[in-house]
Amino acid sequence: MWYLEGDSVADPTTTFIEGWIRELEKSNPPRVWEDGSFDIGIMPSSGSPKKPRTRNTAPDPDATPRQKGAASLSDASLDYASSESGSNRSIPISSGSSSPRKRELELRNAKQYPLQRKRITAGIAQITPLMQDLAHLINGPTIPYNMKARITTQERFPNPPLESWFMPPTTDQSVIANDEYIYRRLRMIRRRTAECEDRLSHESTWNDCVHSPLLEVALYESEQDGVSYENITQCRIYPGLRDPDTFITDARIDYGIFFEPQEDSSLYSAIKTFKARNENNRVAHVQLTDERDTPLAISIETKNPKSTGSGVAGPAQLGTWVRAHFRHLESLPRADPDNLPMLPIIFVNGADWRVDFAQRTPDKLIIWESIQIGSTDSSHGCYAIIAALQRLAGWCRDDYAPWWEKALAGLEGPV
Repeated sequence: MWYLEGDSVADPTTTFIEGWIRELEKSNPPRVWEDGSFDIGIMPSSGSPKKPRTRNTAPDPDATPRQKGAASLSDASLDYASSESGSNRSIPISSGSSSPRKRELELRNAKQYPLQRKRITAGIAQITPLMQDLAHLINGPTIPYNMKARITTQERFPNPPLESWFMPPTTDQSVIANDEYIYRRLRMIRRRTAECEDRLSHESTWNDCVHSPLLEVALYESEQDGVSYENITQCRIYPGLRDPDTFITDARIDYGIFFEPQEDSSLYSAIKTFKARNENNRVAHVQLTDERDTPLAISIETKNPKSTGSGVAGPAQLGTWVRAHFRHLESLPRADPDNLPMLPIIFVNGADWRVDFAQRTPDKLIIWESIQIGSTDSSHGCYAIIAALQRLAGWCRDDYAPWWEKALAGLEGPV
């Protein structure tokens, strides 16, 4: 053991360390440089070769899934996925800007149909009946009357229920029994909403516990004929319909609402004829697992409100996605590219649901924002969202399906 010189007795731990340092200095004396600095020589002078720095950023668990190995624009995922055509284009990585913002800017500066976002209140040429109905539902009669007493008692603070929220009373026992069943399901959705908020849950948990059950209640429990929904987070846009601009070439969303024509309808026959004419004729711009004969009508993107940039990322994904939707619609045989339907798109940020409207003009893409349709953190919000989804299902049947019939009118057999 090494000790310090002197008469005092040193601490054994201190003397051991200081003695060890002295021995190192004797065997490898310090080197003095021209600037007066020195190196005590504990570490070898040569050192190991440095490896190139690489980013080591954890992936965003709330990003809609993308293809493995896809290049990114910055530390956060852009959900960019390259075409199956095997393109070798590399995408430069730059810092200083979040990827959702970068995607939004690319949409606004796109070579074809640059994006403009406008408030519906800021001069839309025509307020459609669908817009009017959705806007009125938030304060309209959406809650069954027989739920009034318990909702008034349980949710009287801080926002007491309004009389205008409740439907007229009914004595039909089957209707009352169904109302009780729906209320119990909505109570569970509200509970799971609170859990997701408290636990800072990821987007996938919100989808499983809150959004999917609500879509099921709205579209299946009420037997909305000819309309279905599906989680399509794993489904990609067909390569031929993706955007030519590199940074917005692809995107994925969480849900699609599809129109399902009846088998004895003229639209069903027209779709069958359309697909039979060419194996590349598609009924949707998204690669569904079974490539079924159901046109995509309404797109839904969900985000965890606690994730970074969720308020920009969700709308930007929808903006990229709907460009491909319009590109598919204008490719239909009888479609007029200057008269494409205005498409409702839904953005869900945690508990809050809103509807925007995408419009393709001859030279730009306009997204009209936004109609708030409800929140799953209250009974009234849940009922309002259900009513809005059912009104949107009516739009699929009454407006979207007839447009498709015209777009496929007069087709003959395979060519």
